[in-house]
Amino acid sequence: MRTTEYFAITANSDTTEGRGHKFDTGVVFTNEADAIAFATSSRYKHWGVQGTVGSKYDVRKCTTHIFDRLEDFDANWDTVQKVEQREKALAKLTAEDRKALGL
Repeated sequence: MRTTEYFAITANSDTTEGRGHKFDTGVVFTNEADAIAFATSSRYKHWGVQGTVGSKYDVRKCTTHIFDRLEDFDANWDTVQKVEQREKALAKLTAEDRKALGL
C-alpha cells in the first residue's frame, strides 16, 4: 500500500453567482505552492465565478491510498480507517486541547 498526498484544484459549480457546491476540477498538484499559484493565476479563469481567478481556498489537500492487490487492501484497510479517524478527531481539538494532550 502506498499513501499519496496531493492538492486538488476545486471550483464552484455556479460560475455566475458562486452559490453552488464545490467540485474537483481534475487538476491536481503534488506541491501546495504550485497548486495555489495555479488557482490564483489566469489559468484558473475557466472555472472562476464570472471569469475571475481563484484563491488559496480553491486548493484542497487530499490523501489517497493505493493498493497493489486485493490482499494488500484486506491487510491494511483497518489500519487506514483508524488513522483517518484519529486525524479527524485531532482536527476537532483546539490549540489548548492539543497542548494539554502533549501534541
